[in-house]
Amino acid sequence: MRSYVLQAVSAPAPSKRHLVRPARTTEVVLFGPASTLSRALEDALQKQGYSVCHLIPGRQTTRQDKTHFKLDTSSQDSVQALHALRGAAGDRVRTIIALPDAPQAKRSTEPREMSTEFDRAKALFLLCKVLGPRLSAAHADTTPGWLIDVNSIDGNFGLTRRGEHCQQSAGSFGVTKAFALENPEVQVRCLDVAPDLSVDAVLERILAEWGWHEAGAEIGYTSTERFRLELTAQPVRPGSAGDLALDAESVVLITGGSSGITAQIGTELARRYRPILVLVGRSPLPGDEADDLHALTDPAQIKSALIASARRKGEARPADIETTFRKILKDREIRANIAAMRDAGATVEYHALDVRQCDAFGKLIEQVYATHGRIDGVVHGAGIIDDKRIRSKTLASFEAVYDTKVKSAQVLARGLHPDSLKFVVFLSSISARFGNAGQCDYSAANEVLNKLANSLSGRWPQVQVTAINWGPWDAGMVNDSLRAMYAARNIRLIPPASGAAICLDQLQRGPGSAAEILVTASLQQLTEQIQRRPPARPATVPQTIRNAQEVLR
Repeated sequence: MRSYVLQAVSAPAPSKRHLVRPARTTEVVLFGPASTLSRALEDALQKQGYSVCHLIPGRQTTRQDKTHFKLDTSSQDSVQALHALRGAAGDRVRTIIALPDAPQAKRSTEPREMSTEFDRAKALFLLCKVLGPRLSAAHADTTPGWLIDVNSIDGNFGLTRRGEHCQQSAGSFGVTKAFALENPEVQVRCLDVAPDLSVDAVLERILAEWGWHEAGAEIGYTSTERFRLELTAQPVRPGSAGDLALDAESVVLITGGSSGITAQIGTELARRYRPILVLVGRSPLPGDEADDLHALTDPAQIKSALIASARRKGEARPADIETTFRKILKDREIRANIAAMRDAGATVEYHALDVRQCDAFGKLIEQVYATHGRIDGVVHGAGIIDDKRIRSKTLASFEAVYDTKVKSAQVLARGLHPDSLKFVVFLSSISARFGNAGQCDYSAANEVLNKLANSLSGRWPQVQVTAINWGPWDAGMVNDSLRAMYAARNIRLIPPASGAAICLDQLQRGPGSAAEILVTASLQQLTEQIQRRPPARPATVPQTIRNAQEVLR
């Protein structure tokens, strides 16, 4: 098992002689605010013979003129309304270019009309859901469709620890990478252009990337260099129990801390430091279990007892029995984890709260400061999954997964006191690094956590802020069927005890260490299988995979 640091490394510029773009009889859709950049791109594309449709985020979906439309991205129906407005013209879409919201867009003198609920990741998800099939249809024309997602963080995907204004917008990169894996016939590019690049420079770089077939989706640009992202192994440094300077008076806030991998980390914190652990979870703290179930451990016996009890009450519906069975197992897990933390010497508080309720979560943070006078560390592990491909996923499903991680992380960033804080660790996912089919929302949410970690590291230099992109654990959301699937693919799972120890050892590296890392037991297998796509033209080996092969030899 190894940990890897994400780095931006210099990459050669695209070759203009090998560009393969969709036919000029097709249409390019621009998505983003009206700006000098959008107008320059419209002009350049029209001069090359392409039709252009510019979708501008707004409060309702309406036609402005032949080329420009306001687009309400608050619901699938409002995005779907484009079809009625555009008719057969929309069938020619073969390229979507999502434009940055800042800083180039801010140079426009036009007023910006944008919904207060606008979120770039959610908007791009809906756009991919409605227009994505048009890009896939391009495969029949022998030239690939294109999705180009342009952001403006720092030209290095946040690794310089600047660019605070675009943390949340970076979630769209997770959507784009997931879309690529679900639609391997479509070419994608995630571009991060530095804020100080001129409009002409950004325009030139977008056009240079469009049609250049290169394995690896993420490319960054500063005023002097073109970058791609690579993973480099870092040694797993054994730490001493005193490195975090925690003790029995220290307070660690843990979201999602009563179950799964987060509880494993909480138990390891209890074993090493015996601090005060403030756990936040959605489930109410369970009471004592019924006597007739307490002694049963075999799932079949538990279900038999539930069926017998339900029949006596005349309520033996299979769905209700299954729900009750799962709640029993969940409650047992919560009791066992809290008991393990207390047995290890920690003082444990439990608060039942949905962290998507921002006001309530913010008040809880204030309450912890009022009660204890401090928060020394935070482990943000709250998260849910609801895996479905983009074409089958609803906006409500996307929001449930995405908001659980993102909204609560934003509350933490606003509510924590960095002057007395030692560490914050965001439990992110390998799906953010590479994307994952069926997990566009989870990829997007964790990508936001990654960029937020880099930004907070720059704002709070005395605090260790880390986003750990975990490979699959042998715990939590991994069930028996997933274990069998991973075994068949020769992917090793992270043992809970080892993963928890690595998490704490990573925190002991201290402020100034890498803010975005990846931990997995099978990087080579995961990258090869997650990124499996038809060969790019010209054929190249993905740089992240090549580097991983070198590291693992």
